[in-house]
Amino acid sequence: MADNIQDIVSFYIKKYQTTNPFQVARNLNILYQEGDLGEYCGCYMFLKNHRYIFLNNNLNENEKRFVMA
Repeated sequence: MADNIQDIVSFYIKKYQTTNPFQVARNLNILYQEGDLGEYCGCYMFLKNHRYIFLNNNLNENEKRFVMA
């Protein structure tokens, strides 16, 4: 499983020429939004043919980047 994830990550880094998870999400048409998620750091949802990532707005920038990745 880990090898597969590494392969996928490497593929998108090469394809989009960035390691920024926010830029990769934009390129994949994944929308993201910040809000108060309580104790959760983030979550992914597929709603009405759209992909979303929700990030807790109480996280610092490094934590948001980690959760996004």
